[in-house]
Amino acid sequence: MRRSPRAWAAWAALAALASLASSSALGKGLETLGESACADSRAFCEDTVLPALAADERLLAFLAETRAAASAVAPGRADGYRAVAATASLKFPETLALGCCLLAGECAADVRDAEDEDAEDEDAASSADADPAPPSSPSSSRPKPSRSAREAAAEILALAAAHPDARAKMPAATLLGADAFACEPPGGDGGRGEAATEPPEPSEPSEPSSRCDDRVVELYRRAADVGFEVAALRLGQTLLARFGGRFVDPSSGASCGAAWIARRDARDSNLAADPSSARRVTADGAEAKALFRRLLASADLGRDKIAAMWLERLNELEELRLRSGAMAPDAAFVAAEYVVRRFAVAAAVACFVLLPAWLLRRTRVASRVAEIAWRFTGLGLVAAVARTLAAVPAFARRQAENFGVAPHRRTRRLTKRAAAKLERRKAR
Repeated sequence: MRRSPRAWAAWAALAALASLASSSALGKGLETLGESACADSRAFCEDTVLPALAADERLLAFLAETRAAASAVAPGRADGYRAVAATASLKFPETLALGCCLLAGECAADVRDAEDEDAEDEDAASSADADPAPPSSPSSSRPKPSRSAREAAAEILALAAAHPDARAKMPAATLLGADAFACEPPGGDGGRGEAATEPPEPSEPSEPSSRCDDRVVELYRRAADVGFEVAALRLGQTLLARFGGRFVDPSSGASCGAAWIARRDARDSNLAADPSSARRVTADGAEAKALFRRLLASADLGRDKIAAMWLERLNELEELRLRSGAMAPDAAFVAAEYVVRRFAVAAAVACFVLLPAWLLRRTRVASRVAEIAWRFTGLGLVAAVARTLAAVPAFARRQAENFGVAPHRRTRRLTKRAAAKLERRKAR
């Protein structure tokens, strides 16, 4: 069935729309990861950890003491909880309880209330002579999560995920720590890798964190090793963003951020002097591809489709990096491509040159072509020299026989009749 040009144009337009739809669906990589990680970690603390905490008097007493100690160090600040966690030797249940308290419990409420009071004092001081602000709507009066409390919770829950007792007592704590850290990486700008709003103190230099940092990758890798497929999927998305680097559109939400890419490019600026940098980037892509391929066999139908889409996106990024020269091709792939190309050339020569020449070897045209080639290409001279060189040993042998240096070959190659005749002559 033949299609008209208008039908082909319609098919091309539909293919372009499908491509745009798939790219927009893949564009919310790290932003969607951060939102899902925040929701999952908060829900796990509210539904699982905090109810169990309310039934344990010992942990309740520990949290009360910790809140009092944190208030004494830094009233209403998350830094007080960081100081307590750094100085105290916390067990696994205590670390988990303190992290969830800062993420969705009373500790988070204390930090949020103190920050709200500071914000109200600043607004009152700055707008003393201004017109009164209109009353806030019910949606704006809802308590917002404190970023500093989430950062402190991320640090503490990451310690709980790395605790030696985490896999044995509560394997889900590994995923909780990874989600909390990906929700609000400490020191960053919402995990996008941009510079922080307030610069760090000169005495405490630090770099902005990102969801692409090695700490996030390590936490999700630990949770994926335990057996959580959602951790493997989020690990693959993070590695894909690291592998894409500057080839990912920063406005798509799937980029690691300009600050992280600048730091990585500055570290990997001289790939010739530091080949390990190129190997690290290639290893991110290889690990992401292995994770997505493993998730294609997932029992969750939605998860395997997402893995297939991210795998397609990874293949596109590999082609971009190869065409731009940012990634060296695999040695095995280069060798296989060389063999395939040479085999294709040999097959083409055999099919289009040697086979027709063999089939037409007894025709007049083939004889004329062979004669011209023999005369004007130097093949005749080569054949003459070869015949001359081949005749030299035979000529030397004949001369040796003529001068009696070597026995004559005919005496050793007599036929039966000649041999019988020779015997009769000797008998006479």
